[in-house]
Amino acid sequence: MITDEDLWEAYNNSYKIIILGYDVDDLMKQNVMFAINPMKQFPTEREVIKMFKYFKEQGEKRKCIAIKTYLDTHQ
Repeated sequence: MITDEDLWEAYNNSYKIIILGYDVDDLMKQNVMFAINPMKQFPTEREVIKMFKYFKEQGEKRKCIAIKTYLDTHQ
């Protein structure tokens, strides 16, 4: 069963890859979870929107702004 902490970790790790440009291989060495498939070159718009909605529910305004900017520039 996925806990709230697991979900938080998965979305944060996905955010690090998509928005902050972290290296997938470096994160994978730490045996972490992702909310997206980190091996795909680009996430789908649906995946990014889902991540946006998650962070909006969590009240993470800065992350939402960064994700919105990503969506606006990667269409």
